[in-house]
Amino acid sequence: LKWKEGDAFPGTLSIWQQNEVTTSEHVYNFFKNAFGYVSYDAADHSMITVNNDPTISCPNARWNGTYAGYCDGTATDDVIAHEWGHAYTEYTSGLIYQYQSGALNESYSDVWGETIDIINNYQDEGENLNVRTTTACNPGSVRWKMGEDATAFGGAIRDMWNPNCNGDPGRVLDTANYFCGTTDSGGVHSNSGVTNHLYALMVDGGTYNGYTMTGIGFVKAAHLWWKAQTTYLTATSDFANFADALEASANDLMGINLPGLSTSGTAAGLSGQMFTTADLQNIKNGILAMQLRSSPATQCNYVPILKAGPDLCATATANPLFKETWENGLGGWTATNLPTNASSWEVRNWVVKDNLPKERPGKAIFAADPINGNCTTSLQNGILRLESPQITIPAFSAGKYEMAFTHYVATEASWDGGNIKYSLNGGSWTLLPVTAFTQNGYNSALDGTASNDNPLKGQRAFTGTDGGSLGGSWGQSVIDLSKIGVVSGSNIKFRFEMGTDGCNGIDGWYLDEIYVYNCATLAVSDTQKQNGIQVFPNPTSGLVTILNNKNTSLKNVEVYNVAGQLIQKFNVNNVNKASLDMSQLLNGTYILKVNSETESNSVKVIKK
Repeated sequence: LKWKEGDAFPGTLSIWQQNEVTTSEHVYNFFKNAFGYVSYDAADHSMITVNNDPTISCPNARWNGTYAGYCDGTATDDVIAHEWGHAYTEYTSGLIYQYQSGALNESYSDVWGETIDIINNYQDEGENLNVRTTTACNPGSVRWKMGEDATAFGGAIRDMWNPNCNGDPGRVLDTANYFCGTTDSGGVHSNSGVTNHLYALMVDGGTYNGYTMTGIGFVKAAHLWWKAQTTYLTATSDFANFADALEASANDLMGINLPGLSTSGTAAGLSGQMFTTADLQNIKNGILAMQLRSSPATQCNYVPILKAGPDLCATATANPLFKETWENGLGGWTATNLPTNASSWEVRNWVVKDNLPKERPGKAIFAADPINGNCTTSLQNGILRLESPQITIPAFSAGKYEMAFTHYVATEASWDGGNIKYSLNGGSWTLLPVTAFTQNGYNSALDGTASNDNPLKGQRAFTGTDGGSLGGSWGQSVIDLSKIGVVSGSNIKFRFEMGTDGCNGIDGWYLDEIYVYNCATLAVSDTQKQNGIQVFPNPTSGLVTILNNKNTSLKNVEVYNVAGQLIQKFNVNNVNKASLDMSQLLNGTYILKVNSETESNSVKVIKK
């Protein structure tokens, strides 16, 4: 321990160590004075720094979840405040460190680092901090230059006023500079330039990309960013979400006398500054200029996990053997959770929910891939299992039987994901092979090394997110059940399993509209025409009449539910016309198997 609060200062501390102590105090005071937020966890936690941190490769600096570590030559006030910015983000929005969410995480640290650097009057001797009015990369002023005093970096590592100066994008559709790869967690250090640029222009004003912004100054800009960070942003927020958050925050702050900014032990008091409708218009102009609601997918050639495919045959949805849409709950399905470490497992299970991603209507069933655990004392590795009722394949041998399901995947790539097991004719549970899929099969395999404690590790699965994002897209997967031995008369059950490792996640796996069907089976009306069987009225509220136009005698009628389970059997005494009372059955879809002297025919009937 080199120094603690209350010790003589600077004592024997080097200049870099002095910077760590002084700037950490500035950060603490800044957030406390302006926002009433005391230390990075809002609980007055001690702020610990480690000089020449042996766990990092110098020259570098980082926040590791417990302390901020720095190397000599990196510990300048903007870099120190930047790393503490990550701590404040962890305890507020929790922005995941990937793609645009990660770029926002980095940008927030730059915003707080540069704001504190400019207002704290520390180590600024001889520096030109004048407002920049041109896009020149070396204008004399070091305003908005990140890390310009860090000798180990050899100069500023980012330029918030003109991100292009360091090869970073100034707007989303900046094709020459927007980073599209997967390295650097999807370009978090580079693509932070977009929202860095917005902050600098909001503070000082300027014209960019055809839009003019009148500067609103540090007080308003800092409060705007903080309000968005603490009220509206979530772990997976992207630039479009950030745009929404800024507009909502400006409306929330309208007419409020904002506290001033200060890095000393004394708060600045009320500033007399308030948001106006003109400020809101400036924010909207900035959002348009930086193209926050535009997608980089085209320029980056990003592709979704689940690709668009052809429509299913009409029978698949109009006359399926089995159907589940979750609109009435779990039905005959069984949901269980199987934690590896029950003592630290945060209990969760498959749940039916609405308010679905991408504004999909109706309900779906969801298995969470939560952002929880710490991979040491709080282990969240386990399986969420969703098991179907038994599905009986009818005595119809033409065509092939298939299963289709619509789903949405957004999990921690390679570590968390879901797959399907099946049990055929009461046999052992087996992983559904990728070769059985005819559309949108498993996109990868889960990490199979000892580093992964997911019970599904090494298995093929749906895992990850759409390219360049932390979200997914709805898509349909189709399975040829003949590839796993399903034939006429088979019985089969399915398990949809979502496996997670010990910590961290993104969102989860959503399932909707599961169909088991045979495209060779005709729709109800066509079947009736072909086999001579008429059932009316259909739909029915109770009594139905069955007429065999082939003039052969009917023997009996078997009633099956959509899972293929026999519900009732009626003997009809060798006539060609019979009446059945279905009033005692629950409302839903049933299959009537009509057996005559010479053949059997199946007809779908809806009980309402």
